[in-house]
Amino acid sequence: MSSFAAPGATSTWGVRQVNAIIAFRPDFILAEFAVNDATLHRRITPGASANTIAAIIDRLGEALPNSRIAIMAMNPVHGLRGAARPLLDHYTDAHARAADDAGVDFIDHRPAWRAHSRAQRRLMIPDGVHPIAACAVTLMLPTLMMRLAPAPALAKERVHAG
Repeated sequence: MSSFAAPGATSTWGVRQVNAIIAFRPDFILAEFAVNDATLHRRITPGASANTIAAIIDRLGEALPNSRIAIMAMNPVHGLRGAARPLLDHYTDAHARAADDAGVDFIDHRPAWRAHSRAQRRLMIPDGVHPIAACAVTLMLPTLMMRLAPAPALAKERVHAG
């Protein structure tokens, strides 16, 4: 397993990583850039962000037709870091549409987080953006497993002599 990640990375950074990802030839590719693209000081519009995600998906899909690609929405944000991303849901929606248009998975982890109270989320995401690892695993792993695990084989119908 390998990871291509960088703190604060945007989709612009992500598009520059595509060749390295292709060279690695992964079976699964999970990507999330909406939260960093949405930060006001980056000056990336939702449309530009969606176009970059679409370009990433297209290049990966062409080069790695047997790889499974999923674009994700992570956890909600709050506090000052949330205030710096007032249009985050617009970016996330744009990424979801880009994934849908390309026929790849969109995995939305936000409902699992939003099932908890605002006070609980503030404890689980103390800096407003980055969840405590144990909380992230507990809330996000079941969704990932459900969405990415292969479907169980159908049981063969029993034929009864009669």
